[in-house]
Amino acid sequence: MISLFEQFDESTRLLHQSLKISDINPFTIVINDNGFLPNDVTSPYQFFSESENEGDKEPKYFNEVEVPRFWEIEGNNEKALIKDMGKVKGVIIYKSHNKHRIVSDVKWYDDKGKTRVIDHYSKNGKVFSQTVFDSSGKPILIQYFDDFRNEIIYENLVTNDIVLSWKNKDYYFKSKTEFVMFYLKLLKQDLSKMIINSLGLSLSVVYNINTPGVNYVFWQEIASNGIPKNMETVLNLDSDNQFRVLVTNHNEYEKIKTFTEPHVRDKIYLSGYLYKYNKNNQYSKNALIITNSDQIRHVNKIVKSCPEVTFHVAAITEMSSTLMALNQYENVKLYPNINEKQFISLYEMCDVYLDINQGSEVLNSVKCAFEHNMAIIGYEEVAHNRQYTASQNLFLDKNYLELINKLKYSIKNKMNLDETLSIQKAHANAIEIGAFKSPFRHEG
Repeated sequence: MISLFEQFDESTRLLHQSLKISDINPFTIVINDNGFLPNDVTSPYQFFSESENEGDKEPKYFNEVEVPRFWEIEGNNEKALIKDMGKVKGVIIYKSHNKHRIVSDVKWYDDKGKTRVIDHYSKNGKVFSQTVFDSSGKPILIQYFDDFRNEIIYENLVTNDIVLSWKNKDYYFKSKTEFVMFYLKLLKQDLSKMIINSLGLSLSVVYNINTPGVNYVFWQEIASNGIPKNMETVLNLDSDNQFRVLVTNHNEYEKIKTFTEPHVRDKIYLSGYLYKYNKNNQYSKNALIITNSDQIRHVNKIVKSCPEVTFHVAAITEMSSTLMALNQYENVKLYPNINEKQFISLYEMCDVYLDINQGSEVLNSVKCAFEHNMAIIGYEEVAHNRQYTASQNLFLDKNYLELINKLKYSIKNKMNLDETLSIQKAHANAIEIGAFKSPFRHEG
């Protein structure tokens, strides 16, 4: 069985994780390699470049980017600028939710300040691809390189054709669908059972390969007015190449069924995600806040209103005098400049996460809190990751007293905290392993 995903975003990561936990664990391919794929995921780029996921190689740190002599790199926690005599010549983009200041992309500007080239870096610290822009700022081509900076794949974004240079021969493809089909046939894998989570390129590939068997389409989006035409087409196929639609959200599942004809509804299944929790909730009265700024609305009032709670406030940088002033409270512990080991220990210790800091999310903190079985409570205006935070646990900034009441209610006893966690997990579409595997047992 093969999973064929277009990109490795958060929804794909969740699905990939669920498939692994369920022991279905197919051979997983991501078409658009972002350079930071997990070691158990491959791509056409890796195949044709003969590049491996080298675990011993390090990603590029922001000040290691090569720049012309006498140019400077000025970085902060958000991004870094490349300057020549004070003029910005490029921007270094960090890999989100990754280690501190790791390079994902470098944008290079022309003399008019327009983006002309973006270098895309891999987790091994190499420029593995490059996007080129025309003078109007429109992307026109993507080049992929091997480890010696030889071009192996050329993708024209205007005409959509692709040229592959492989084993001393050039191959021309009129579309990305043709290119991916060529790649799949070279793998010599069983194509009779395929898992996809897109009705775009992945579906086009599976549909055109047309191998007799059963294909599973995970629907992780929200349909507005009726089901997408592509979904309707594959559900009504009368051939040996059959499709099943697995909907990961309960409300969306009910809606999809109302949009479809009765004779195809047995091809639609309710699904969800399997999560691996790093610990059980210990029902302690320890609450965690991770922040990169001192903009934590009403934090003093929250701390004073909940003397029974110990608030652990951590930052990966120095703390301002505003945050340091929280030391006046006996139930506050401050952790400036925390390292990875301290970061993990705080998640192990705490059982509630307060998502109340303004500014950007720090090190994917909300997802980490969810995976540590912590009840997540926060402000509606600054919620950093709604995938994991139930709307019932979010409150308007001006209604901070409701947040305080929710916190007090949740820590009062085990039953209340379990209720908060149950609402949170239902919101994140968590299901049992048997329910997740069930659609794969119905292939008739």
